[in-house]
Amino acid sequence: MAQHDYNIANATFPNTRTDINNALGAIATNNSGDTQPSTMFANQWWYETDTNKLYIRNEDNDAWIHILTLNQTNDTVSSVEGAATLAGIDDQSSSNDDQITITDSAVIINEDSDDVDFRVESSGNANMLFVDGGNNAVIINTDNSAGNLDGASLGVQGGVTFLQTGNSDNLTLLTTDADSISGPNLRLRRDSSSPADDDNLGSVFFSGDDSAGNETNYAAIKTVASDVTDGTEDGYFNISVANGGSLDLFFGMTGAETVINDTSKDHNFRVESNGNANMLFVDGGNDRVGIGTSSPSTGTTLHLNNTSTVLKIQGASGNNSYIDFTAANTWTIGTNTGAGVNDNSFGIVDGSNIAIECSTSEVIINQNSQNIDFRVEGDSLTHLFFVNAVNSNNPNGTIGMNSVNSDGNFLEINNGKGGVYCANIINSENDASATLNGIRVFFSEQNKDDNASNYFVGQNTGAVRVIIHSDGDIVNHDGAYNAISDERIKEQIADASSQWDDIKALKMRKFKFKSDIAEKGDSNALWRLGVVAQELEASGMNGLVKPEVNYKEGDQETKDYPYTEDDREQGLIPDGKDVGDIKQAKTADVGDIKQYKEVKYSILHTKALKALQEAMAKIEDLEARVTTLEG
Repeated sequence: MAQHDYNIANATFPNTRTDINNALGAIATNNSGDTQPSTMFANQWWYETDTNKLYIRNEDNDAWIHILTLNQTNDTVSSVEGAATLAGIDDQSSSNDDQITITDSAVIINEDSDDVDFRVESSGNANMLFVDGGNNAVIINTDNSAGNLDGASLGVQGGVTFLQTGNSDNLTLLTTDADSISGPNLRLRRDSSSPADDDNLGSVFFSGDDSAGNETNYAAIKTVASDVTDGTEDGYFNISVANGGSLDLFFGMTGAETVINDTSKDHNFRVESNGNANMLFVDGGNDRVGIGTSSPSTGTTLHLNNTSTVLKIQGASGNNSYIDFTAANTWTIGTNTGAGVNDNSFGIVDGSNIAIECSTSEVIINQNSQNIDFRVEGDSLTHLFFVNAVNSNNPNGTIGMNSVNSDGNFLEINNGKGGVYCANIINSENDASATLNGIRVFFSEQNKDDNASNYFVGQNTGAVRVIIHSDGDIVNHDGAYNAISDERIKEQIADASSQWDDIKALKMRKFKFKSDIAEKGDSNALWRLGVVAQELEASGMNGLVKPEVNYKEGDQETKDYPYTEDDREQGLIPDGKDVGDIKQAKTADVGDIKQYKEVKYSILHTKALKALQEAMAKIEDLEARVTTLEG
């Protein structure tokens, strides 16, 4: 270790030689010493022995530049010290400068941003780390000469492991892009030179150790190119979860469908709502679906359980809202099902035939007038109510109550129980001013005035017992026409007053009904015998006359019935007519005569019997007098 002023003075040869050797020693030891050389030169080296620091004198020869510090114990370079910059490690080409720059805060390679690559070799790979200066990319495990990693800022050939010994994120994808288009983006690409259907495009495995220390896959995500044909590409995506020691496929998605539990495992599917843990529950082991319950009933495929609305199917106005049931035929139940059922009604439809349609105004069964029967069973009766759409004896169809009505009667009621009525018709109107009606039989298309057509026939297994003909005649089997006359229901019983004058005042008339002449033409066959109500009233026998009845407000005959929206929907409005036009005009006005005056002929006959008794008494008295005179 030596220092020298590098001035060889004139001296004897031995002294000169010693001086030269000392100068060379100083050069050889980089002017080493505890203090700086006494004589200093520009670009002079100095090794400070007490601090192990290496210096070089600056060009101005007014300061030392600290280069580095040595660790003499370990025989290593400890550090590059000081605020100075180590710059200009250069390949000496004509244009490249500062290949490596070292400062207090950084080590910079290619600070001048030249097209210069950086490469780190491993024992078996010449490009373990490769910085592609021309393409602004960092490549690991390859020089990317094949171009597979073109366009990437960071490219890796081979596997990558991100180790995190704590709870921080292993990998974060961060973008500072402010627009709403995309990002951060993660792309898994299979760049195959010969793509084929069902190629695996990528898998993500979630693994951990089991209790024995074995690495185990607990879940996996997989994507497959199921069809690689250009223009018709299809993909498949699935999620598998460990179940009983192996991965089971529980969720799959293609362009055509989404499938849960595609491998048919005993695996339940459950969807929770805000207040129900089993809003939707699929019982995988028992092949059942529960809504609002985790225990779908035995024997059912779908079990709905709710305290309010159980099932609601709703489509927007004008859109379909229905369910199809398909077996031999397709039955559609809902609104806007087609075949005439719109979004204002609910229907059950078989193809193009509406079996049942319900709207706010009516319920229609067999709207398309098909040969479809309607039957309601009772507890022990198969045809408690039966509508036969086409009867072999009545093409218009028939109605049976506890009867198949094979005879073709339009309505047939069969009561197999004694002590009760076959039909009990009740009018419960409690307005005393209203007109009450019971049963009406109306021949709407003909005026039958004969004894071949009947309004009523009463018959038992022995014979016909009573008939009301269409001409109004009443016929009974025994010829007896009775009235209730039990003494037990009468009071203030006394002899009748004389009817002689009333009967004597009667004017027996023959006459013809105007309606008979209008229908049949005038003839002697139309003559009738009887009395005239007004003449009875004129004779003071008002009690024998029932007054006329006039139409009142509210009687159906005084109302016009217009076409309705229901008529429009069913196609019942003829051309030239519209909703609101008159469909059925009224047949009478309020105040018109509804029923003409009537005569109580049964009472008139009783009066005649009393007058006959009086005549018989007079005859007997006269006979007695004649006998006395002839005595």
